[in-house]
Amino acid sequence: MDAARWLGNLAAWSAQAAILIAAASLAAWAFRLRAPRVRLAWWQIVLALCVLLPAVEPWRAAQVASIALSSSAARPTAAAHASPLLPWPLVFLTILAGGCVARVLWLAVGFGRLRRWRRTAGDWTQLPPYLAGLRAALAPRTAFRLSSSISGPVTFGLRHPVVLLPSRFVALPADAQEAIVCHELLHVRRRDWLLTIAEESIRALFWFHPAIWWLISRIQLAREQAVDAGVVAFTKNRTQYLQALLAMAGHQPAPDLAPATLFLRKRHLRRRVALLLEEVHMSKRSLISFCAAGSGVLLAAGWLALQTFPLQAAPAPQSSDSGPVYTVAPKYPQAARDKHIEGDVVLQIQIDADGHVSDAQPVSGPEELRAAAVEAVLKWRYSPKNMSLPASSQVTVAFKLSRSGDAAKIRVDPQVQRAKLVFMVHPVYPPEAKAKGIQGVVELRTTIGKDGHVEDVQVTSGDPVLAAAAVEAVRQWRYSTTLLNGDPVAVITDIHVNFTLAK
Repeated sequence: MDAARWLGNLAAWSAQAAILIAAASLAAWAFRLRAPRVRLAWWQIVLALCVLLPAVEPWRAAQVASIALSSSAARPTAAAHASPLLPWPLVFLTILAGGCVARVLWLAVGFGRLRRWRRTAGDWTQLPPYLAGLRAALAPRTAFRLSSSISGPVTFGLRHPVVLLPSRFVALPADAQEAIVCHELLHVRRRDWLLTIAEESIRALFWFHPAIWWLISRIQLAREQAVDAGVVAFTKNRTQYLQALLAMAGHQPAPDLAPATLFLRKRHLRRRVALLLEEVHMSKRSLISFCAAGSGVLLAAGWLALQTFPLQAAPAPQSSDSGPVYTVAPKYPQAARDKHIEGDVVLQIQIDADGHVSDAQPVSGPEELRAAAVEAVLKWRYSPKNMSLPASSQVTVAFKLSRSGDAAKIRVDPQVQRAKLVFMVHPVYPPEAKAKGIQGVVELRTTIGKDGHVEDVQVTSGDPVLAAAAVEAVRQWRYSTTLLNGDPVAVITDIHVNFTLAK
């Protein structure tokens, strides 16, 4: 997939995700979704849907040029060369990739910081009985450490979870200690650190998308609110927990510089306290109503996003096997060469069920050249697998003398030359033409060297914007060598490049 298509799909996915997040936010506001656990599950589902959108949606065919080879006999005009364009899609993709790398490095630095905090912290092995009882009840494998490098509790680790507590924690009242430790142990029990790592990885991948940042922030807030509710339910003391929360807020909280669950982020404090004071509950009937309506909203928003901003698949390789699979170049008659006779011979041919040319009748062309054309074409062969046989077709055999007059420079019928195509580069649809809805056929006259490389491309007709893209692609095509009397020769052929916008 080329850079332009990558960038286009990234922009389309960004729009899809923004629509989905906006619809989910509107649904949460309309239903006054306040229950922490339900809000957390809702935002996590929305994030998962955003990430999985490319995997579940049908990809449409890309808006690319379809290549058609035909037998136009128009004379060449002045050559049109593709002007070099600055590869802006590649530049933007490089910037986006650089941002991802920077975010990954930020995560790596954060992991290093956690490791340093853990290594420099002192073990708190002699836990008070009330804290030891909490650990045994909620997360027995958790280790506690005291650190002077942090200002608030930090919890991380999966197989060997650790709760880092600031050194001043031991001076807090017992009830505040109990509330704070209960909060951290619930994080361990829920394995929230693993989810935090996943969210930060998604943020690193889509660092450029403000809606993703906003959504992850909502998830982190809902998670803390859900744990707050869990602490109150476990300790049966809402006032005690509120006091502990406000006591920790009186100190400078730890900065969000590490991929770990932090006890307190000041930007979340007001909402957490407000929700604790409201004692929000959601009835079973309200939950069922929201789930049904929310699912409908997400389905409708997803359908709208996919229809409005579809992703585009890479174009399927275009078949070049409908032409003959075996050709013989005509021998230039000596009498015609002596008289400097040249031109095109058009033949009507019949192809039998085995793919052999069973008959060839001249339709037009110089009389002196017709017999040589018929003799050569009768040796051609087509593949029964690539076309419906028997069949009737029309081919053109071109005869052209070289400047020295002693050798033929062959102008080959496009269908014949198409069978010799061994490497094709598909034209990139110019963004300017897409934006203006420009489409159509670009006619090219090409000269193919003895080695099969395209030596010259001339535009005979077509929109200038499309012509530049067509010329740039065709110049990279490669053909198998054409032999005349056993010697490699250069050939001339016509190519029609059809640019069509997908509907």
